[in-house]
Amino acid sequence: MAENRVSAYHLANNPTMFEPARSNTFRFIVTNFDNLLRAGADPDSATASDYLRNAQETLELAVVSFEPPKFSLGTIEIRRANSVMKAAGMPTFNTGSLVVTDYVGANTKGILAAWQGLAYNVKTDKIGYMTDYKKDCYVLEYDVNSRLINQYLLHGCWVQDLTPDTFDVTAGDNKRNITAVIQYDWAELLPSDVE
Repeated sequence: MAENRVSAYHLANNPTMFEPARSNTFRFIVTNFDNLLRAGADPDSATASDYLRNAQETLELAVVSFEPPKFSLGTIEIRRANSVMKAAGMPTFNTGSLVVTDYVGANTKGILAAWQGLAYNVKTDKIGYMTDYKKDCYVLEYDVNSRLINQYLLHGCWVQDLTPDTFDVTAGDNKRNITAVIQYDWAELLPSDVE
């Protein structure tokens, strides 16, 4: 008799294959991300105290959530008479929403503002060079035993928008988060530990 593939019994009888992925076992890593100039600091007169140290480690510990990378394909329509043939068009990669906890002592907000400040410095009113503000990022997804199951490389990431949670005097026991809109050029799925 054929095994019942409709019920959960088939899943339960194959636990190695059907171990569910968890949403909370991931890391967001920004490459070349140390010694960031504080937002609003003048790069021409900056001193050592104007730079943020250990930005990558601090940001990684503050991450609450990140939208997994994805893309959609445009459609090329070829019309003949009363019918249409469709072909794949250009890819468009989404933006990612990076949500972090606003840790005061760790200066989480300052780190994100400094990254955004590499693209535009409010104090000097200058746009930055892409070589400075665009960073490659990794999103690493793990199983419950820290085995790497998916890894994404996001090319050319930068902070488009920073939105802190709204100030609210009635929300005394809520922690505040910051959402950073991360633009990137493209993302690729890399090999992982799972075959």
